[in-house]
Amino acid sequence: MHTHKCDYDFFVIGGGCGGLSFAQEACQFGAKGAIADFVYPSPQGNKWGLGGTNLNVGSIAKKFMHIAAQNGELHNQYVNMGYGDVDQKSNHEWKKLISRIQNYIKNTSWQYKIDLQNQEVKYYNAFASIIEKNKIELKYKNGDIEKVTAKFIIIAVGSRPKYLDVEGSPQHVITSDDLFQQENPPNKTLIVGASYVALETAGFLNSFGYNVSVMVRSKILRGFDQEIASKIETHYKNHGIRFIKYSTINKIVLQIGSDKKVYYKKQEQSYLNEESFDTIILAIGREAQTKRLNLDKINLKIKNNGKIICNEDDSTSVDGIFAIGDCVYKRPMLGSTAKKQVNCQQEDFLMGNRNLLVGLHYLGPHAGEVVQGYALAFLLNGTKEDFDKAAGIHPTSSEEFIGMKQFKGSGKMAKESGC
Repeated sequence: MHTHKCDYDFFVIGGGCGGLSFAQEACQFGAKGAIADFVYPSPQGNKWGLGGTNLNVGSIAKKFMHIAAQNGELHNQYVNMGYGDVDQKSNHEWKKLISRIQNYIKNTSWQYKIDLQNQEVKYYNAFASIIEKNKIELKYKNGDIEKVTAKFIIIAVGSRPKYLDVEGSPQHVITSDDLFQQENPPNKTLIVGASYVALETAGFLNSFGYNVSVMVRSKILRGFDQEIASKIETHYKNHGIRFIKYSTINKIVLQIGSDKKVYYKKQEQSYLNEESFDTIILAIGREAQTKRLNLDKINLKIKNNGKIICNEDDSTSVDGIFAIGDCVYKRPMLGSTAKKQVNCQQEDFLMGNRNLLVGLHYLGPHAGEVVQGYALAFLLNGTKEDFDKAAGIHPTSSEEFIGMKQFKGSGKMAKESGC
């Protein structure tokens, strides 16, 4: 696969999950490769190292918050289990948690660099853009510029959070790009958005004892199971999280000190409401980071939202250039992959196999751990009979799927069964 015409067989732009995985796999086949990763600071000045969104400001960082929140809630239940009276929320140390998260991230990012070195993949800590079909320009932090060539170029630049187009944004708000590096506790917090990111953030901040409000333009978790969404909203309200429904922000004004006054309007009102918060977190969606790549100069086709148009094999409109991950238009992620699988199963269902498993929804503790195991049932075209034959492990939450009597289409509530 080696070529003498180019510096590398492959060059990856982006050091997140997709980029790192590709580089590590490709080198197993003897390819000579390199990877470039550079993070422009957020409007609040936060940036990070190798590892992409997942490690630095996404799932991994967020997992620490979830674990801390769960441990805190368990701690608060100790008194009912015979332990002394404690108030974990009043004892939570935000700075200590952030320090723990950042130490883990930095250690893992360093390990990624070592792995690349051991696999003989060249790492460039520089911003990469494409100036010709097989040529990449690298811009370093000190202003130096280097140019390299590659037979194949893989774009894996991912996405970053969107900002509101109103007065006070982005200068007086933060996003997930900033939250996990905030040294000071958020205190009274407004979260803008109705996505799972917004609700997850609201959940763990509330568990730490902070005053949390969620501003929603319409309904929460649009596109998700609305029965589950309703249960989540009720649960959150019972735990003190406030929802400001059917509202949009008009402007954000910095007060004396660090308070931010939010002016917002409800759909049925003609006047503006106002309220002050210590922290405003935006969770209103993400956008592909392709604007600085010079893709128009090589006539690579993209959508208006910046996402790259790809074929089934991840190839783009330019020969030798591929794209993977969140920067790709209509690339199946978790939710859409499930929908694609369901569409295939619906064909079997219409052909007569009305016992086929076409969906599984779970709301409860450790949902990811529970659902992961059942994913195999979809892959193997599992049926309701297969579930009924399985032995339920008692007492567990997961056993409720074994011998279940209610189906989603019945319109009835899924109730807990007896032993």
